[in-house]
Amino acid sequence: MKNKTSINYICVLGCMLLSAIVFVGLASTTTSPTFYFKGTDSNIFQVIGKGWCEGLIPYKDLFDQKGPAIFFINMLGYMLLGNRYGIFLLQILFMLASEIIIFLIFRRIYSEKISLIIASFGIFAFMWNYDTGNSSEEYANPFLLACLYCFTNWLHDKNENRKNHDPIYAFVYGITFGFCMMSRLTNAISVCVVVFFILIYLIISKSYMNILKNIIAFILGTCCMVVPFMIYFALNHTTYDFWFGTILYNFMYAAKSKTSLSIMAGSIVSQLGSYALMVVGIIYATRRKFYEGILFFVIGLSTEVLFMHMLHFGHYYMIAFPYLPIAFYELILLLRDSNHKSKIAIYINKLIQIFVICLLGITAARTIKQFYSEFRFYMTFPGSDSDKKYEQQLNFVKNIPANDRDSVALYEMDSSIYIVLDIQPKCKYFTLQDWQAGFSEELKNNLIDEFETKSPKWIACNHPNETIITELLQTNYEIVYEEDIPDDDEETKLILYRQK
Repeated sequence: MKNKTSINYICVLGCMLLSAIVFVGLASTTTSPTFYFKGTDSNIFQVIGKGWCEGLIPYKDLFDQKGPAIFFINMLGYMLLGNRYGIFLLQILFMLASEIIIFLIFRRIYSEKISLIIASFGIFAFMWNYDTGNSSEEYANPFLLACLYCFTNWLHDKNENRKNHDPIYAFVYGITFGFCMMSRLTNAISVCVVVFFILIYLIISKSYMNILKNIIAFILGTCCMVVPFMIYFALNHTTYDFWFGTILYNFMYAAKSKTSLSIMAGSIVSQLGSYALMVVGIIYATRRKFYEGILFFVIGLSTEVLFMHMLHFGHYYMIAFPYLPIAFYELILLLRDSNHKSKIAIYINKLIQIFVICLLGITAARTIKQFYSEFRFYMTFPGSDSDKKYEQQLNFVKNIPANDRDSVALYEMDSSIYIVLDIQPKCKYFTLQDWQAGFSEELKNNLIDEFETKSPKWIACNHPNETIITELLQTNYEIVYEEDIPDDDEETKLILYRQK
């Protein structure tokens, strides 16, 4: 009997693993062996991860405005296999973890087979906002799902009059919050709402000792994720730079970032999880379960408010993905609730059934559409304008003599060129320099100082009329070679500078 159970578990895990491999293989176009698309955030993380693996220190030697967890994952990937395929393997493990948690969520109400089907196929809805993979939101998702799994467990316990909150759950919330803080803090919005509502409930219940235990567990969980990085960067005399890149810069970034209502309206389906949770909240309120109703509604609403105060990048919406399985799970529970047999309750149940069918239809249609978009992307990217521009930049940088490539800075150019040509950036601000400096005067001044101090022998520049380092280039460098960029609306050109 035990052998049969073990074989069962192995088969379930095998199916989910296969699903994770297929998903990441198709969708992660910056790490997958099936395709390699250049020019995204993923390549920035890879440059830092590869550099960290080779002895450079994030924030001190290489800068980007993310927490160190995303760089650490990329560093582990390069330690594993020495190239992007190591990251690909880690992505599969993270995706498998997401599947396992979705399976456990639905196993509470469905058979093993149905739960397996939901988990194995459900993750493909994740493709909506996956962009090109290897993002902080992707790695945060298993943590967010685990957090929501624990939370919905507690809701069930609460309704069974087991009102104390298990500190183990708080530990999971702490780990999730800590991971989000060490990657992208805004990813923790649902965790913050959940913790706030649990705290309010326990205060009203006067469960003060339980509150204390949960606070300690939450802090311990957070420390597990945060303290190791704090110690590492303190030992490397990079404490301020670490907190600047992880938190402080992003406050400035957030202050200047907004998305218009028209753009938000155009991407409603991509944020379907948030709206589905809000509907769940409204339905709970009609059942006079106001605590659950307000809670679910606020999770969805607060996430949408957050999106309105961020720039419109598709992968930002990935944090709404865990809401979708939770919304389906809660809707099924509401349908199965046999305590409401009034005419109004029966009418509401019919509305829930219609909503579930519509939600399933939208999810399936949007996923199929995304599959088609991915297929078209595979077919059309080779030879496209984006591909040609990348190839032009790559060939342009090859004009730098091989024996001088230990003193090179690329300015506003595709960061994947560092990886392809195996170049270690001479300056820590190695990509998107003008864009990053546009959000912070401190970073702008540091950038100029960095280029003056490090004095790279060669600077390959994707040159508009004016850059932040124009004065430095005119004073200390001479133009060796330049190329026009065909069909470029911004009238930029590629210019190769050499130190005088």
